[in-house]
Amino acid sequence: MKISVVIPYYQEQHGILVRALQSLYAQEIGGDTVLDVIIVNDASPIDPGADVQAAGAPPANVGLRIITRANGGPAAARNTGFDAVPADADYVAMLDSDDTWTPNHIARAIEGFACADADLYFSDHVSHHHANYLEGTRLFSEPLGGDGELTQLGGDRFYVCSGPQMAAYSAREYLAHTSSILIRVGILKGLRMPEKLRWAGEDHNFFIDLALKARRVCVSMQSEVSLGRGVSIYESSHEWGTVKDLRRRAFNIVSVRSVKHRTRWPKPVRSDLSTAMVSGRRMVGYLLMRRVLSRRGPDLSSLQLVWSLDRTTVLFAPFSVVDVFARKLLRRAGITVAP
Repeated sequence: MKISVVIPYYQEQHGILVRALQSLYAQEIGGDTVLDVIIVNDASPIDPGADVQAAGAPPANVGLRIITRANGGPAAARNTGFDAVPADADYVAMLDSDDTWTPNHIARAIEGFACADADLYFSDHVSHHHANYLEGTRLFSEPLGGDGELTQLGGDRFYVCSGPQMAAYSAREYLAHTSSILIRVGILKGLRMPEKLRWAGEDHNFFIDLALKARRVCVSMQSEVSLGRGVSIYESSHEWGTVKDLRRRAFNIVSVRSVKHRTRWPKPVRSDLSTAMVSGRRMVGYLLMRRVLSRRGPDLSSLQLVWSLDRTTVLFAPFSVVDVFARKLLRRAGITVAP
């Protein structure tokens, strides 16, 4: 069995990739399972070569190569890695250069694929804010019903459902972190990450596309991935009201709009997506007006960006300011306001 592991790389300090590689080298798999590691250097300020050396010699069943490309962002880097997956690979795994796997991640994925007859696998993960991320989602607390609903396999915290059903669950909220995903090579054919979503949502859209194409999806409720803290376009854009925050929110609108038109979703999912679109446009419109009317001068570049991504947001931006202030006043008065 051959599993290709795609690692996009863009970092500003040494040592981060070392941890990721050492967690990969520590995988508890038999010698008949080969890991084909593809590091894609996305014009990183720090060359990955030094970290590769510092990680030590890989096990005999781990091969490693570095591909260097012009900077294109995380989606473009991963797509370059997908294009380099050899024809004899059985599965493709993804690992961000600042994340780490538990030693049993690949072994559990292989087991999950076999017992669930699945095309797609992902596990729970430990993030900066959540000990067990999936336990805080609606995956189990608010079932959607319908064909292919989630069912448990044995007692080892594996669950399985149809691909379209998992796509519906994922459409309403982010579930599968990129570093936790393994893909049967057959369903990757013709699918790539949307590179236009450079600042937000590319991984979410990609997973939904994979799930829509998969017959069955296996979920591990064990946390098999720990998120690290390296260079992250998404994580670095959460300071409220900044240009990065506005840009992230604007790209999230594009992401939600794209998800909304992927397929005919169940009614609850359509409702959630519509609510996300309205609330996203409201906040981006408000932030945009704050920047355009700033005492330091209008931020025309932000206006141009949002106009290029979603003209409806710009056209209704003045009303968004009134709406946001009205909602604040109602909340202060103790009146419940819909999203």
